[in-house]
Amino acid sequence: MAEVDISKLHILVVEDEIYTRKVMTRVLKGIGTGKISLAKDGYRALAILQEAKWRVDVILLDLQMPRVNGYEFIKRLHAEFEPPLSETPVVVISGHSEKKELDRARGLGVGLFLLKPITPEQVVTRINAAVRHKFE
Repeated sequence: MAEVDISKLHILVVEDEIYTRKVMTRVLKGIGTGKISLAKDGYRALAILQEAKWRVDVILLDLQMPRVNGYEFIKRLHAEFEPPLSETPVVVISGHSEKKELDRARGLGVGLFLLKPITPEQVVTRINAAVRHKFE
C-alpha cells in the first residue's frame, strides 16, 4: 500500500508537557502535516473532539497527564463518540516502556506506540501505520 498523504491529515496531539507538544508540533510541521490540534490533557482533547467540525485522522496520546489521563481518554473516546471519531487511530506517546503500561493500553485497543525520544522518521512510520490500520 502507498504511503499516506500526510498533508491531508488532521492530527490531534494530546500531551501535558509543553516542551513535548512543541517538539511534536515542529516534527509534524516538518513532515508536512495538514492540520495539527493540540491539547494539554485528555479533558481538553475530548472538548476538541466534541467541537470538531472536521475529521481527526490520528491521535498522538500521552498516557500520564492530569485531569483526564490517556487511559481514561481512550475509554471515553470509545464510549462517548460515534464513528468515525470513536474509531480514530490512537498512537501512544510514552517515555515509559514498562510492559504493564503498554499492556494496559493494548487492552484498551491501542496497538501503536511511539517511545520517547522520538524521531521524525518514527512519527511518519506510526502515522502511516495508524491510517492504514483504520482502513483495513
